Amino acid sequence: MKKIMIFLFAFCSLLAYSAKTVDYQEVDKYIRQKLDKDKEITFTYKVNQADFTLEGYSDGKLTAVTDLKSNPGQAAMDGMKSVVSEKNGKLTMINSENVSEFGKGTIIEIFENQDCLGATLQIEDKETVDFIKQRYENGENIELSAGYMAETENIKDNQYIQKDIVANHVAILSGKGRAGSDVKLIYNYLDYEEEKMKLKFNGKELTPEELLVEAINLQKESGDFKEKYNALETEKETLVAEKTTLETEKQELTTKYGELETKYNSLLTEIENKEIISKAKEVLNSIDEKEAVERIMEKVIKEVNPKFNAKENAKVEDLKEMFDFSVETLSEMNKETKASEKGKFNESEAGLTLKIDNSYFSKKRNGGN
Repeated sequence: MKKIMIFLFAFCSLLAYSAKTVDYQEVDKYIRQKLDKDKEITFTYKVNQADFTLEGYSDGKLTAVTDLKSNPGQAAMDGMKSVVSEKNGKLTMINSENVSEFGKGTIIEIFENQDCLGATLQIEDKETVDFIKQRYENGENIELSAGYMAETENIKDNQYIQKDIVANHVAILSGKGRAGSDVKLIYNYLDYEEEKMKLKFNGKELTPEELLVEAINLQKESGDFKEKYNALETEKETLVAEKTTLETEKQELTTKYGELETKYNSLLTEIENKEIISKAKEVLNSIDEKEAVERIMEKVIKEVNPKFNAKENAKVEDLKEMFDFSVETLSEMNKETKASEKGKFNESEAGLTLKIDNSYFSKKRNGGN
């Protein structure tokens, strides 16, 4: 047995008529006469835009007018047709005499759903179950028709209500129902419950089962991301270790470079000192090589300028410049002395006067001539 959910329009729905009116007693009489004569009656539905109503016709005769303001869902019936047939026997309510022929199951639950009634059907007939399953697999709706008895009452101008409703049966149709495609069978009850239980996740509607799949996928993705994160952390630690090693190597190389630079500068100083001593030997009669080179340079400069004060010319570069100039001057003087001795040259006769003082050195040091 299958449990099946259906939706029916509320039996107590208000029927409102505007410009056009319907006399239900006359309509019932017309339908009965039509079925007795032709065994079949066809109803055609169309929307009246001016009155905003749904009108039902049979052979041009107005048989129903429904106010769409109160029942907007029935606008979907515009252009539809429904057929009531007694070719296989007269339509009748289900009773003890015909239930074995027409009864295919049991209504086991009725409930309200917004402005509609819902019911759970228990289908007990295999042929009907197969029919329902086939339609469901083909993606086709199975429309329904409620059978009931009711009194119709005119409550005010052109407005009627049904009252004292006594439900009798729900017919499973192979064609279109007069209440429209919204009044249908949902196969099966669990499908409907699943539809109701759909949850929204990331903008999508999901059933609990689909949500579980999403959760499992997310858990897997989370695990993948965690693995990637751990791999990146390991790679980071490796790079940090390599960076530390490179920084240590850099520091060692910097230290070695400093040591080599110190040795290089020491060698340069040693070479310069030897050059100074060598130059001093050329212009002085004797020097003490163990003496500081600054003192040796000072002695050479004083040979040219006796008034030279090393304290006033404390910069080493200035001292070296004056030393070189003094060596050059003394060398020239020695050459002239040798030439004089050889040619009995007399400085006073030649009119050569060498006058060197502190101002000269200052001028020379500042780039003068």
